[in-house]
Amino acid sequence: MLALRPRFLLLDEPVAGLDAQGKQDLSRILRELVQETGMTLVTTTHEADFVFPLTRRVLVLDRGKLVADTSWGRLGEDPALLEELGLELPTALRLLRRLAERGAPVAPGQESWEKAMEELGRLLG
Repeated sequence: MLALRPRFLLLDEPVAGLDAQGKQDLSRILRELVQETGMTLVTTTHEADFVFPLTRRVLVLDRGKLVADTSWGRLGEDPALLEELGLELPTALRLLRRLAERGAPVAPGQESWEKAMEELGRLLG
């Protein structure tokens, strides 16, 4: 199917049953595929750490109803929504939030995995 160069790649719980190395490998493969082809990746998952490096836009469903259409950074600014839906932010964003809560000068706008990694490097460097 990928040989046909689709505009969209739809994946339903793509990391279910994969170990940590399998998740990393699949994330790397998908990131390269999206960068090389420009295709749009649409995935359903409960694994924020897996999709964070792959995505910019986050759609949150609750019992089949769209409750948020946002970015990772904005989703992290709404702790009440996260708690209500039982969601966790990706580890990098949770760490940045905890550092900020403890007084670290965390810059705002960690919308992507790359920006979050840069900010963590700056703070810990």
